[in-house]
Formats: sequence, C-alpha cells, structure tokens
Amino acid sequence: MSPINWFRDDIQVLPGLFVPHTYGREPPVDPGQGDRAALCHATISPALHGALEASYRFYADTYGIVGHTLDLAWYQHIATR
Repeated sequence: MSPINWFRDDIQVLPGLFVPHTYGREPPVDPGQGDRAALCHATISPALHGALEASYRFYADTYGIVGHTLDLAWYQHIATR
C-alpha cells in the first residue's frame, strides 16, 4: 500500500539547524486488517558536522504477515555558504 500524499518539512534540531524530513500519509487502517506502528528520531553530531535520522516501522496483518523496516539516513555538511 503506497502513501496517498507525500509531505516534506524540516525538523529543527538546534537553533538555526534543520534536518529535512519527508513522510507519506497512508489511508486509514481497517481494524480487521492488522496493526501498524512507526517511530522516527533525528539527532545531530556537531563534531562530525552531520545528522542522523532513523525510523522504524512495524506491520502485522490477519494473514500472519509481519514486517519490520529500519531506515537510516546520514546528512553530511560538506561546505560553508
């Protein structure tokens, strides 16, 4: 099932420092179809001049299908403006 709408915003991790964030909104889940859960976290490393974004998604349906997805993204600052 693909998301019906994609959104992009920036998460402010420190004053003046933003991490890009893109996500999709999925259609509502029918309670008889199963369970879903999602968790997202972003952190910054000033020493490495970068930021790490991690997200985890869980899915289980009434047919016994269970899915786990872990996404990691590293955003590296490579030049000054």
